Amino acid sequence: MFMSMTRFVADDGQTPAGSTVGNAAMRSRRELILYATPGGEFGEACDRFFAEVAASGRSTTAQSYPPHVSLTGFFRRPPVAVERLTLEVQAAIAAAPRGPVAVDPIARREGWLGVEIKSDWLLELASLFAARHRLEHGDDPIRLKDWLHLSLAYGEFPVGTGAQDYLDQAQATIAVNAPARWSVGLWERRDSDWIRHR
Repeated sequence: MFMSMTRFVADDGQTPAGSTVGNAAMRSRRELILYATPGGEFGEACDRFFAEVAASGRSTTAQSYPPHVSLTGFFRRPPVAVERLTLEVQAAIAAAPRGPVAVDPIARREGWLGVEIKSDWLLELASLFAARHRLEHGDDPIRLKDWLHLSLAYGEFPVGTGAQDYLDQAQATIAVNAPARWSVGLWERRDSDWIRHR
């Protein structure tokens, strides 16, 4: 499953023991994003689909990420800001009353396969985070997403495959009405590693 390959950082926002990340990377700006990620049966099915696609050598751009819904675009901040950002995310989660997350049927568009998500709760939570976030000199702004979706496959499909192959496999693997537990967190992309800050 994808989540088993994801490294998590400690509550203090420091790099885990044994990390090979160099000092130069620690001093550079971090690439961060606010994600909603599915758990429960729905999340397990998404993880299984990603793992099966990767194991068969048919990964697309979607498999470079954990199964997720982007609530913001990527933004860069210095390492010292990560702990404050984590607290700001936690404050937004606490302030936004949890509401339903509706998952539409698996759909295919030109070059994309996934599910659209409808949730006033996720939109409000992201808006609260952006409104409360304090921009420092040189910070790029928080860009909120209004098209909520979870991508299953997109980009260039491997030779000999097409969107229909992924659609058939996704429909056989993922029940969009399966119980899901959604969590929101601050994620960091560091080379090929995904780190969720808590």
